[in-house]
Amino acid sequence: VPTQPLLAAPTNGSTGVARTGSLSWDVVPDAATYNLYLTYGTAAEKKIPTLANSYNFSGNAGETVSWKVEAVDAAGNTSAVSSTWTFTI
Repeated sequence: VPTQPLLAAPTNGSTGVARTGSLSWDVVPDAATYNLYLTYGTAAEKKIPTLANSYNFSGNAGETVSWKVEAVDAAGNTSAVSSTWTFTI
C-alpha cells in the first residue's frame, strides 16, 4: 500500500492565489498514479486521476478551492487520503 501523500502548494489557508496555477504534492515512491479530489466553491467534488504529482488548475477570483490526494500503486491499492487543504483565489 502506498504511503499517504503530503501536499506541497499552494499552502493551506493561502489567500490571493493566482487564478491559474499548479497544485503540487510530494512524490510517493511506490505510486503508479494519483487521485486528486478537487472542489471549487460549492460545486461537487471532482475525482481527477493523474500520473504526475501536480495538476494545473484555473479558478475565479474570490473562489475557495479545496483539494486532497491519494496515491495508487500498480496493483490498485490506495493510500490513506492526504489532509484536505483549502485556498482562496
